[in-house]
Order: sequence, then C-alpha cells, then structure tokens
Amino acid sequence: MTKGFKLINGVYFGRPRSGSTTECATLQSAMEKTRFHPGEMIIYGLLILLLTTGTYRRNGVWNSGLELWTDCVKKSPHKDRPYNNLGDVYFNQGRVQEATDHFQVALRINPNNAEAHNNLGNAYVMTGNRSLAMKEYEILKTMDPALANALYQKIK
Repeated sequence: MTKGFKLINGVYFGRPRSGSTTECATLQSAMEKTRFHPGEMIIYGLLILLLTTGTYRRNGVWNSGLELWTDCVKKSPHKDRPYNNLGDVYFNQGRVQEATDHFQVALRINPNNAEAHNNLGNAYVMTGNRSLAMKEYEILKTMDPALANALYQKIK
C-alpha cells in the first residue's frame, strides 16, 4: 500500500487537505500529468471555433421544413425519405403538384415506401384523381393495412 493513502474499493484516497474533501490519488496524478503546450491550445481553440461555426451555420437550415428538406434532397439525392418529407411540406402548403412530383421520386427510389404511397394517394384524392388514388390504395393494402384503410376512407 502506498504510504499515507487508504485503499477503498480499489482506489487510493489521500488524507484530507482542507475541510472534509478527499482527493483520489490516481485522479490527482493524472491531472498533474495533463499539461497542454501553447501550440496545442491554439489548435484545440481553432478546432472548437470551426466546429461551433459549422454548427451555427447548419442550424440556419432548420428555420423551416421547406429549407430543411430541400437541403436534405440536395445532400442525399438517392434517398427516398427526403423526397417524401419535402413532398409532405409542399402538400401541407397546398402545392399539391410539387408534392406529387416529390412523392413519385421517392417511390422511384424505394417502391416499398408505404408512407410515400399513402401521401401520393392523398395528393391524388386532393386533385380529384380517384382512379390513381385507388391504385395507391391497392398497393398500400399489402404494405400497411392501417394506412390503406385511412386512404380508402378519403377516397370514398
């Protein structure tokens, strides 16, 4: 055992210095060995500044769903989710044709995206194209019966 230290649960504790606090000898020695050189401090400071700036700029995209999903489509043009979600934003803004275009792209990328089939069916219902909405319903029946039933209620 190290002189002047008491072993408790595999950790050596030293004598109290002032008040009732004790210090862990292994932590204290680790802290004493950790010293940064001025060059390291500059590098770490610049790294923190760059990461903070990047985070701040990226947060600007979150101003609206339209900005967010437009950015996601640009950065992930081969994924179905950004197209489907951008189409949903357009649909909620009443821009049904643009929404339909994006739902169709999402389905070209992933024909098994039940949510995109449902959204496309809803867009067809909105434009009065019941025959195309029924086609989406038929596809959706095998994928997600609950979504299919909800779409069917709108088609009726």
